[in-house]
Amino acid sequence: MRQVVRGRDLSLSTFLTAVMMRVFCAAILSWSLLGRTALASGSKIEIQLIPRFTEVLPGEKLDIVAHFSVPADWHIYWKEPGVFGLPTKFHFSIRGTETPATARWAIPNIKEHAADEGLSFQYDTAFSVVFSEIAMPEEHRDVVPLVLHWKWLECSAEVCIPKSGETSIQLPMIRVRESSQNPLYEQFARQVPEPEFFQFERTQALGGDGQQQLVLKASPQKLKRSGIPKGVGAYIGPGYRFESGALDQTGLALTFSVRDPQRALLNKNRQIEGFIVNSEGAGAYAFYGRYE
Repeated sequence: MRQVVRGRDLSLSTFLTAVMMRVFCAAILSWSLLGRTALASGSKIEIQLIPRFTEVLPGEKLDIVAHFSVPADWHIYWKEPGVFGLPTKFHFSIRGTETPATARWAIPNIKEHAADEGLSFQYDTAFSVVFSEIAMPEEHRDVVPLVLHWKWLECSAEVCIPKSGETSIQLPMIRVRESSQNPLYEQFARQVPEPEFFQFERTQALGGDGQQQLVLKASPQKLKRSGIPKGVGAYIGPGYRFESGALDQTGLALTFSVRDPQRALLNKNRQIEGFIVNSEGAGAYAFYGRYE
């Protein structure tokens, strides 16, 4: 009788242990999906991928934050590096097929170079990029492997090394969403400012080196001015190089040189992204716009 009872006790114990292990594993999986951290392959920078929801629906548009931890005494560059450096680039893929996404970048730090050489725009501390409108597959799958491909120039005071690689996250696909939004997503996404919209007017000129220049101006009506601008950075696409930005009572003026006319002609959307930082560093804000 005792042996039978012990046998039943052992079976019940084994069953309960198995159930608890499943719950534990499910909890670990769920927690890991809140934000996966990985050291970028061959890099000193850690990348954490944080989806808005830890599970995805067929055909939905996903939002995800990529958070980057940059070690002390190292930096990488913004999408427009300025006078030194190379642009940082990202794109996503699912099962080998590139997947479009829109990106909202954190405002970079401004590096002033000696002898009036100009400015460069870099990240030397932790920062985030918010990616939106990433289309999930229409057909139902158990898991969606989302891959972030990255490419940047990783620099210290002594050396700069080109780096590229990928970081991935496995997203379970469901048919009906019951879970709430990932709390880590909101925590990191709110650190990246929402840009203000400006309509720009375009003029063209020749620079001192004889290169064609594009000058864009926005009216001062919506501009926030709190101190003398320390720096302005802007990006309008491949083929152009940002040369300078000025903010005064007449408005915001941005100057670009045309470095690759063929690639510049492909910029049909005529979109602008940029930021302004005042002399105290406390008035940083982002803008975007269009020009005709």
